[in-house]
Amino acid sequence: MSSSNDSFHVLPDGGGFLAEEEESALQIPLAAVPAALQRLDLPPDDEQVLLVFKNAAAGWKSSTNRPDEIGEADALFVSRDDWRSVCAVLLEHHAEEYAESEGAVGAGSVEDQDEYQDPSDAAEESDSDEYTEEPSTSRRRARATRRARSSSSSPSPISTPKKLTSRQTKACLETYALFFPSASESELPQQRLLIKDVQRVSTLIGDKLKGDEIIEMLAEFSTSPDKSMSFADFGSMMVAAKMA
Repeated sequence: MSSSNDSFHVLPDGGGFLAEEEESALQIPLAAVPAALQRLDLPPDDEQVLLVFKNAAAGWKSSTNRPDEIGEADALFVSRDDWRSVCAVLLEHHAEEYAESEGAVGAGSVEDQDEYQDPSDAAEESDSDEYTEEPSTSRRRARATRRARSSSSSPSPISTPKKLTSRQTKACLETYALFFPSASESELPQQRLLIKDVQRVSTLIGDKLKGDEIIEMLAEFSTSPDKSMSFADFGSMMVAAKMA
């Protein structure tokens, strides 16, 4: 670890790094952010996340999130509140992705177990029914019951978004164009919405969103690992918000 991190330690509650000196206890050097993210098992080199921290260190003054507008990383510090709020969002979605992957593995195991049922088990379940059925029917009922119980106890998968109507597509394209003023009509559906695009537009309309709020919004509807939004993702968000 570089010397810029020597005066920092990880908090017991997972809140991150804090300077031990009293006068700087509420901030962390921007240069120490990648190492701090790595300590929390978060990607230390995600460009979009690092730009959010850099903008936070600059006081959320950049409308485009361009590095040359913000300043040198060595001279900037991220406040404790901004550090905690952004990391809270990142950790939450990291945990959700892990839970979803574990759920998928668990669902596969349940399905494998349903492939075979011991005849004695089928007989016991058949005896407990209100009426007598043929053994083959009893086995089918037992498998169906276990699958239903498994489905009710496991998280339901995200439903596939419905295809947009022509009216909804037009409304979504008009709004999407606000984020990409230089893109032509044919290029617009191929654009991907990034954190910097949302920050720029929110600043223009006077509704300054913090980095963690933007990350949370994008992660809620993004189907991409980098949390960027495709036009299809944006359309799903617009429909969910009843804006299209």
